[in-house]
Amino acid sequence: MKFDTNRRVLLLFCLFIVFIIVIFCAYGYYNIFEREALMKEATKYTMIKKTVEAQRGSIYSHDGNLMSTNMPLYKLYMDTRVEYLSDCGTDSVINIYIDSLSYCLSKKFKDRTPKEYKKYILDGFHKGNRALPLYPRYVSYFDYQEVSKFPLFRLGKYKGGLKAEDGSMRQHMYGNLCASTIGNIYKSTGNGRSGLEYVFNDYLKGKDGYADIIKFGNYMLKRPVIEPVDGCDVYTTIDIDIQDICESELQHTLSLYGGERGCMVLMEVKTGKIRAIVDLARAEKGVYVEAFDEQNMAISDLSNPGSTFKTMSFMIALEDNVCDTNDIVSTGNGKYNFYGSTIKDSNWKKGGHGDISVHNILVQSSNIGVMKIINDAYKKKPEKFINRIVDSKFTQDIEISLPNANTPILPDLESPKWSAISLPWLSIGYEVLVPPIYTLNFYNAIANNGVMVRPYIVEKVVSADEEEVLTFDTKITNSSICSYSTLRKLQSMLRGVVESDSGTARMINSEKLKIAGKTGTAQMPDGGEQITFCGYFPFDNPLYSAIVVVKRPYFNIGAGNICGRTFYLAAKKIFAMHLKEDIDSYEQLPDSVNIPPVKAGNASKVSAALKKLDYRVKGSKANWVSTSFVDGTFVPKEVEIIDGLVPNVHGMAAVDALYLLENSGLRVMLYGSGRVVSQSISPGVKVKKGETIHITLKNR
Repeated sequence: MKFDTNRRVLLLFCLFIVFIIVIFCAYGYYNIFEREALMKEATKYTMIKKTVEAQRGSIYSHDGNLMSTNMPLYKLYMDTRVEYLSDCGTDSVINIYIDSLSYCLSKKFKDRTPKEYKKYILDGFHKGNRALPLYPRYVSYFDYQEVSKFPLFRLGKYKGGLKAEDGSMRQHMYGNLCASTIGNIYKSTGNGRSGLEYVFNDYLKGKDGYADIIKFGNYMLKRPVIEPVDGCDVYTTIDIDIQDICESELQHTLSLYGGERGCMVLMEVKTGKIRAIVDLARAEKGVYVEAFDEQNMAISDLSNPGSTFKTMSFMIALEDNVCDTNDIVSTGNGKYNFYGSTIKDSNWKKGGHGDISVHNILVQSSNIGVMKIINDAYKKKPEKFINRIVDSKFTQDIEISLPNANTPILPDLESPKWSAISLPWLSIGYEVLVPPIYTLNFYNAIANNGVMVRPYIVEKVVSADEEEVLTFDTKITNSSICSYSTLRKLQSMLRGVVESDSGTARMINSEKLKIAGKTGTAQMPDGGEQITFCGYFPFDNPLYSAIVVVKRPYFNIGAGNICGRTFYLAAKKIFAMHLKEDIDSYEQLPDSVNIPPVKAGNASKVSAALKKLDYRVKGSKANWVSTSFVDGTFVPKEVEIIDGLVPNVHGMAAVDALYLLENSGLRVMLYGSGRVVSQSISPGVKVKKGETIHITLKNR
């Protein structure tokens, strides 16, 4: 038995030795005699390490509507050297399909005629082009699928030769809606450039993977080494319907009254969720689009808030028992001297407010009233007033999830620029720089019974496998900005701004939709005005707060008439939508804010009257003109007067019509008052001396 075992071991050992000898012999043979052939064969194989890009995450509205995503795109090529074409003879398959294929490509892309496509493809075929571009730009998935059904290509890529290079394009699903907030990406790198795309770029972009691409002839084998990790999705607080309403109303306002730029932000009172944020800039005359300068006006713009800041001044004064709402303050004739500077109230031309209650000082926005109260109380201790502002958390960073955000800047008491007049100016919204969203945050706290919550625009970030990797929620930054009694007084004053017959926003008063808020007008350092309305609705149980700001309106008829009206028109649509009511059941605002009609007439008189009212008028050499309002300017149009012909007096006042008609030799009979709406003898008819012409006038 032992002998048999030894024989088996010896046999196995011998076989192993033989195997080793065969290996060495084979190695030597191929290395000496077949080396050149093997090396040539090896060159047919190539291995490439290729990056496999991760799919960028998408951005959604609060209820899951897709706002921004990567759309798959394809660059189309034709491999004219596929084996099937070669196996079937040099031209046979091409000749069968070339005419129909060229026709289909020409009809689809419209960049070449069928004849040009035929020549282009045949030239590529004869040159043996492995990647002949069929169209210079990327096409959609549906376009790719359509082309793949064309003659020849429908045979498949290994017979027809159609190849596609994958690509993608970032697309805003709602076009320009909310575009500046969503932001965009760099085409070269795919990284976020502005807006949410920039702030959440690290989450959205994911992590690229790698794969080994083994190429042999026309065939490729892709072997993943590291799988890519797709980017996370970002869910915002934006409500698409509310965003659309706010953007539409602000666009209409800017188109009507002009302006350099405008913004509107609307947020939920209780939660701080931003449901709409609009930033529109003028692209061309009368056209306003979402701004893309990477500076969102609502969060970045540092400007004087103007009279909307008066509410802060009164909160401090009431809280410190400096005054009460029933106290009477003498504002005189509308002009008052503060340390050598003459301050004017908005109605100084009408004699000022005289003796006025503290309540009405805010309702009617008396500059002198606010300045006197604050100056008398804090001129010896201005730091107390400023500290009160800081204590309210008004200037605390709200940490909004958008780039280039700024925080309010209060004056420095140690600065050489600080003087005795600085405190009075600060009390009415100068000497302080505030992004609009901080003003809104303060008013939202008043609506929220004194509780200040942080405005936020992103709810959560969700990974590709649906795990929440980042969440945001309501955060209270100040549990009480003031006492309950002060709060109630402020709420009453803000309601009075809209409800009172003398309030600066009385034109938007509605019994069905009660609004509270404050108007503001600030002179800008480099010229022009910035107007604002900030408030909340409905007054009895606030759901939303909002701010509307317009820079340098061409035709400024007041913050209440422009920004307040925009606020109201958006609010009534949102409130009706919230309650599922018919919007027509709400009160219609009076038309008093429409651009006033200007009578045609003597050019110098028309121009003088408009300029006296601070309207801009384009120059004209004509003697008689009619006018139209274009982009904030009254543009005269010549009314041609020809001797011997009946003049056109449509739109003129009675005095000018009489002058022209009687000078032409006609007798005039007038009916009504206002502007001329009809004349019995048509303009341009030859005048018959002494003939009677009947003129009808109407007020409109």
